[in-house]
Amino acid sequence: MRASRKRLQLLLLFVAGSLIMLGLAPQAHAASYTFTIIPSRTQESNTPGVILALNVTGASVGTTYKFTWTVTDPSGNVKNFANQTVAGSTTFVMSAAYPARFGTNINFVGNYTVSVQQNNPNPR
Repeated sequence: MRASRKRLQLLLLFVAGSLIMLGLAPQAHAASYTFTIIPSRTQESNTPGVILALNVTGASVGTTYKFTWTVTDPSGNVKNFANQTVAGSTTFVMSAAYPARFGTNINFVGNYTVSVQQNNPNPR
């Protein structure tokens, strides 16, 4: 009987500790994003290129946010750029200059596909 009581106490301690840890785990995430390209169109040139801007709202203050930007040109060539920031408020803007920050040039006429992936904190 004594061994089963000790097991019950350990089980309750484990459950209580787990609940405390769940309550203390940071719930960092961004509630919403708005993506903008400035200017929305450009002609073949490397200067000035375009600014890719991601407006983040609902961020957790003090949390490091990391993003990877991917641009695919009309020929299928893919270039990436990664950046990060620590949220100083619940709203912030991340940006990347294309082609300068991606180590490439604007060589092709056509549509360029842009995607942004949040690497940290893990989006849920």
